[in-house]
Amino acid sequence: MKMARRSPRKKPKSAASSKGRGRIRVSPKEARTVDGIVFDSKLEKELYQVIKNLVPPEELQLQPNFLIMEGFRDLRGRKYRSISYSADFLLGPPRVGDTDPILPNQLVLDAKGMLTDVYRIKRKLFADRYGVDILELKRPAHVVDVVKYYERLKC
Repeated sequence: MKMARRSPRKKPKSAASSKGRGRIRVSPKEARTVDGIVFDSKLEKELYQVIKNLVPPEELQLQPNFLIMEGFRDLRGRKYRSISYSADFLLGPPRVGDTDPILPNQLVLDAKGMLTDVYRIKRKLFADRYGVDILELKRPAHVVDVVKYYERLKC
C-alpha cells in the first residue's frame, strides 16, 4: 500500500509581512507639511491651516505636552515611568510646564481619524487629572464651530 505524499508545510504569512495588511499607512511627508511643520497626518495639517486663519498665533500652541501620571516605584522597588499625553493643539494662553493646570479659557484639541485603545485610556486619565475633555476633531469643518465656542470662552 502506497502512502500519499504530503506537500511540505508552508509557514503561514503574518499580517505584517503580507503586502499592505496590518501596516499603518502614513501619507508622504510632503503631503503632511505646511509652513515647514511636518504633521502626523493630513487631517492634522488641514486642521492647522483652518485654525491658523481663525486664531491669533500667540493663542495657538502646537503639540502641548500634558503629564497624566507621575513616575513611581512600587513596593518591590520597580520603577514605572511617568505617562504623558501630547495633544495636537491648545487654544488659549500658552502653557509653560507639563503640569500647569488648564485654564477655563483654554481648549485642548486633537485630530482623530481613528480612536486607538491607548488613546481611549489616556483620554480618561487626562479627564481625571485635569477635569477637562479633549475635543476630538474628525473634519476641518468642525474647527469653525470650535473656534466660535473658544471666542465665547474668552469673553
